[in-house]
Amino acid sequence: MKKLTIVLLGALLLFALVSCAQPTAEGQADDIVFTPGGLVYRANHHQEGVKNPWPPIESTEVVLGDSPDVVQVSYRDRIETQAGQIRNNIFYIYLPNVDVNDANFVKPMVVSLKAINLPARINVSEGESWHGPDPGRRSELSLKIEVSPQVQPGEYSFEVRKSMVRIMGGSPARLRRSSNG
Repeated sequence: MKKLTIVLLGALLLFALVSCAQPTAEGQADDIVFTPGGLVYRANHHQEGVKNPWPPIESTEVVLGDSPDVVQVSYRDRIETQAGQIRNNIFYIYLPNVDVNDANFVKPMVVSLKAINLPARINVSEGESWHGPDPGRRSELSLKIEVSPQVQPGEYSFEVRKSMVRIMGGSPARLRRSSNG
C-alpha cells in the first residue's frame, strides 16, 4: 500500500499518505476539542459508556534543553492521512522547573511554532491554543496541516521550530529560541 506519512522526531515531522478511515458524523479523530483541562483530540475525549469510534491518538514526549531551562514537549510524531485532508497536531509544552508561586511567572508564556522545509502542496498554520491554571509554565498549541489533493502517496517530512517568550516583571524575557526544536 502506498502511503504518505508525517513523523516529528524532536523537531522533524513525517507525514504518510494512506487509505484512512473516513470521517464520521462526529468528525475526524484528530479534531481539536476544548476541555476544562486543555486541548485534546476528539478520539481521546468521549463519554464513559459510549463506544468511541476511533482508537486513541498517542503522543511522543521529548525533553529539550538543559537544567534549569528544560522544556518538555509532547506531540504526534507520526501522522497518516489521505490527500485532500486536514490534520491537527497538538503540542503540549511544559516547563517543569518554573515555580508557580513565583510572581514573575504568573503571566502566560508566549509560544509560537513554525514549520520549515515544507514539501510542496503541504501547508501548516498555527491552530488553537490554551493556557491552564499555571500559564507561566504550561501551554498548548496546535498545528493545522493541510494536505493538497494533488499530493502523491509517500513519506514527507518537515521541521517544526518553536519560539518561546516568558513575561517576567512586566517585560518580555526570551526564554529560548531554538533552531533544533
